[in-house]
Amino acid sequence: MKKLYLFIIAISLSFSAIGQNRAIKKADGFYDLNYYSEAIKKYQEAEADDNIGDEKAYVTRRIAACYYGTFNYKQSLVWYEKLFKLRTKLSPEDYYNLGALYRINGQQEKAKEKFYQYANLVGDDELKEFYKNLVDWSEEKRADAQIKITKTNVDIGERALGVAYFDEGLIYSKPKTTRKGNKTQFYDLMYVETEKEEFGTTTKLNEFENNEFFNGSAYFSEADSVLYFTSNASDRKKFRSDAGRYHLSESGVNKLRIYSSKFADGKFEEKKDLSFNGDNFNCAHPTLNATGDTMYFVSDRPESLGGMDIYRSVKNGDKWGKVENLGSNVNTDKNEMFPYLVKNKLYFSSYGHLNYGGADIFESILHKDGTISKPENLGKPYNSLSDDFGLIYNPQTKDGYLSSNREDSAGYDHILYFKIAPADEITATAKKKFSLD
Repeated sequence: MKKLYLFIIAISLSFSAIGQNRAIKKADGFYDLNYYSEAIKKYQEAEADDNIGDEKAYVTRRIAACYYGTFNYKQSLVWYEKLFKLRTKLSPEDYYNLGALYRINGQQEKAKEKFYQYANLVGDDELKEFYKNLVDWSEEKRADAQIKITKTNVDIGERALGVAYFDEGLIYSKPKTTRKGNKTQFYDLMYVETEKEEFGTTTKLNEFENNEFFNGSAYFSEADSVLYFTSNASDRKKFRSDAGRYHLSESGVNKLRIYSSKFADGKFEEKKDLSFNGDNFNCAHPTLNATGDTMYFVSDRPESLGGMDIYRSVKNGDKWGKVENLGSNVNTDKNEMFPYLVKNKLYFSSYGHLNYGGADIFESILHKDGTISKPENLGKPYNSLSDDFGLIYNPQTKDGYLSSNREDSAGYDHILYFKIAPADEITATAKKKFSLD
């Protein structure tokens, strides 16, 4: 009887292991496709099994990474702290990630400790001082009282993909559904009339076709009445074979590409694929100069310095020319995103430059000789401990919009309205007067 009982336990454990492996394999598949919400559900199924054994650390680390990928930094911190409580070998990157999460969540002394341990593990004493100064810098900087920021009356759900001026309002990315949960959210480009922070009724763009997945990060070029926007390479929901036909990467990932659509006679024409797109890397977040012949965009092309870099391309006739990386003055080994051009000033979001914790908005000057100045952090209140990005600005009215997940524990983004207040409205003395002019 005892042998039979042990045999039944062995069978149960075997089925449990099979279930775990299936859940982890399914989660890994979602993770590789950046479907983090779906991956979280499957990883948590595996992690909840008492017999998970040696896979515990792997799954815990992946859950933490998935929450980071959905910008839910509070939950990511919870799972990284769980990882550190396990009796497992930790990598230098684990210490760095936990330090970064402490920083974003406002626990600066703990951040210093983890960054110190990270620098110790990689054997770089200079990094110890660098990260200490970085945390101290972010604590010392105060908000500029000249800048007034208010939340708009539109809630766009999870990840915002930027806003663009168009007609009497804005084009922005709206979730296809209002649900929140363990499904990856997709977006449509929509139009809304605006009056400062007040948004009217959202409507569809006339004759514009959104695909089944992501549609966002638009820029309308008034010089030639063309809408440039970011979308997935394919709108097919399932891919069985012939990946090249649908512009999938070699690993089957549906990459981002930049498209154009001419606006004529009150409607948008069929979209066109830009020539510098590629199947094995992303291109996204277009912005153009006033004459519409130079585009700045982001890409993780093979020659990138790390993650997403900012590139530019000059138009020759009807075709876009060779792309040029803006170089190490602007780009870092982390992600640079959401460029926006105002005259000779380039605004963009970055995780790699001197920041408050998450992604911050920076400004670089484009000089006539083609060189670009080192970025300067716009400071608070444009930036916060969380992610701030997608700034657009009207120099005539001295106001604009940006997106941020500040003050949202789930990591959902919201569109904020900002205005540079007249001097007589300033009620506090700012340590630094920063002007977007």
